[in-house]
Amino acid sequence: MTDQPDVSRANSARTAVARTVRTFVVVFALLTIVAFLGLELLATRGVVDLTGIVNWVLIPLVLGVSTLVTGWLVNGGYERFDADPSAAGRFGWLVLLYVPFALLPTRMALDAFGFEYFGGSAIVLGLAIVLAGWLVYGGGDSLGIETRHVGHAAIASIVLLVGGSVIASTVASGGLLGPAETGLVAVAAQLVALWVGFSGTVDRLLS
Repeated sequence: MTDQPDVSRANSARTAVARTVRTFVVVFALLTIVAFLGLELLATRGVVDLTGIVNWVLIPLVLGVSTLVTGWLVNGGYERFDADPSAAGRFGWLVLLYVPFALLPTRMALDAFGFEYFGGSAIVLGLAIVLAGWLVYGGGDSLGIETRHVGHAAIASIVLLVGGSVIASTVASGGLLGPAETGLVAVAAQLVALWVGFSGTVDRLLS
């Protein structure tokens, strides 16, 4: 009986450490991408000169900020937002992998409409953060959308883009689609991919 409190404390400690590590990894990866895109956007406008010195300054800065943000989140920050600390890993997978792939047609549409590469990437990242946060912390549960549905949307986006590229290179090789038309087709592909993923179509086909 006397060992039970020790076991309970050990389990609690392991859970706390795992939660902290997951949170730090997600925060560090996200801040690294944000910092990289921000610097590239500033560099394209001639505001900063990307050199090795900038990179050496950026790495410890991101590490320091990530440590501070992680400490704040695990020591009351999650509770302040009424967020589930155990969902950090799921949020990380969504915001860093599933959602960006699911939004590939949007990225293509932004290119077609004249957005520069890093500007379009920043917009997609912002959308990914908002969508992943909404799905993990309330929105997904209310609509019955799970991580696998976002994965289905990502696969649908890739299939549609590959199929569209093949068709464009064979049937419309003469340049029948201009930038505006290409952008509109990409928007339509995005809507189809999201419908395939979030409507449960794949689940019904596999059941």
